[in-house]
This record gives sequence, C-alpha cells and structure tokens, in this order.
Amino acid sequence: MQMNKNYSSRELEYKLLERIEQSEQPIGASCLNLVLGRELAVSQSTIGRKLHELEFNGYLEKVGRKGRRLTEKGREYFKTLGRQLQAYQESDSLLKAMDEDSKRRLIEILITRRALEREIVGLVIEKASDRDLDMLYSIVEEQSRMIDLGQSGSDQDINFHQTLARLSGNGVLEYTLRLVLSLGGLAPVTSHIRQQMGGVITDHQEIIRALEERALSRAQAAMTNHINRLISDVELYWRSRRGH
Repeated sequence: MQMNKNYSSRELEYKLLERIEQSEQPIGASCLNLVLGRELAVSQSTIGRKLHELEFNGYLEKVGRKGRRLTEKGREYFKTLGRQLQAYQESDSLLKAMDEDSKRRLIEILITRRALEREIVGLVIEKASDRDLDMLYSIVEEQSRMIDLGQSGSDQDINFHQTLARLSGNGVLEYTLRLVLSLGGLAPVTSHIRQQMGGVITDHQEIIRALEERALSRAQAAMTNHINRLISDVELYWRSRRGH
C-alpha cells in the first residue's frame, strides 16, 4: 500500500504526533497503524519509519513496552508543525484561487520591488555597520531554520527586506516598500512559491556578502537577480499548477 498522494511527509508527522498527543496513555505502533494506516492510506512500514525518525530526532520517547509519548521538544515541534501546515494550506488555497489578473498583479508588485530595492541596497552600502550586517545574517539563519522545519520562512523573508529598507535611512523608501509588501497579502504567497522552487537563502546571502565588501554594483545586481528569479519562479510555478 502506497502513501496517499494527498499526504506529505510533514502532514503524516503531524497526524502521528496529534494522535499521540491526544492519547492519555503512551500509544503503541500497532494502534497507530490500525487507525492512521486506514485513514491516510499509508503502509505499516511507512508509519514505522516515521515513528523511528521522530524518536531519533527527540520528538518521541518510549515508555517501556506501553508505547510512545511526546517529549517537551516534541510538543513544541507539534505546535510549530501545526502553524506551518496552516500557513502552507492558506498560501496553497490562495494560489489555487488566483486568476490571471492576480498573477499579473503579483508580478507587477515584484517589478516595483525590483526598482525600489535596487535603490535601497545602494543606500545601505553607505550606511550599514558590521552590527547591521550581522543582524541581516541572523535573519537569514532564522529563515533557513524555519525552512528546514518545513515552513515557508515568509516572516523572515519580509523581515530581511524591511530591515534593508530601514538600514537605508530613507524613510520614504522604507514606507513605500512596506506598502508594496502589504498589497493584497501576496508576500506569503511569493515566499511559498520560492520555498518550493528553492534558492532564496542563497540569494539573501549573496546580497549580504556584496554589502560586506561595499561592492555597490554587485549588491545592486544581486538584488536585481533575486527579484528576477522571484518573477521567473512565479511564472514557472503558475505554469506547473495550471498544467501548461
């Protein structure tokens, strides 16, 4: 029996953790196989592998021969996973509901961002201290951690770009970018798409490296390339979702 295509690895993890969390007593693999195997159309071996993986990562612990229960780390992961899946489903629902006008508006927003943020990094070159650059690196590291957990990292993505705007010292550019990022609530959608396509962390790191070296043309090119890749990813993702 193969895993139902509608359930990803993260969703299976959530269902397993949810079932164990809801149980007042430690719960065994046989019970999980009986209940979830049928509900999710997954094999016993798939559930067994996932349980061992969760235990190896410190999210579950065995209680003698009674079964498994969540650790404190597991409870935190369960909450994080729930938020991640909710955000993913909301972004996915919004993407499904988007029509050609919505896609065109998203690309128009990205084109506007390209012009704004090219100017922003040019000003940051002149003003950013080493401490400011360390803060940008911290944001990117947190974004990478969120993505490793299966989340979109959209909050950190937005924070990265808004922090750059603040560091520019130009209040009008900062306000304008914040306004553009808020249009239509589409920023999380862009992050969701980029997470699926990959590369956002590398882009952000390249921008910071150019800022560190005070290389103006390279920093502006890195930002321009970053936004161009976002535009390309939106086009590719849109075609793949529409089967074109």
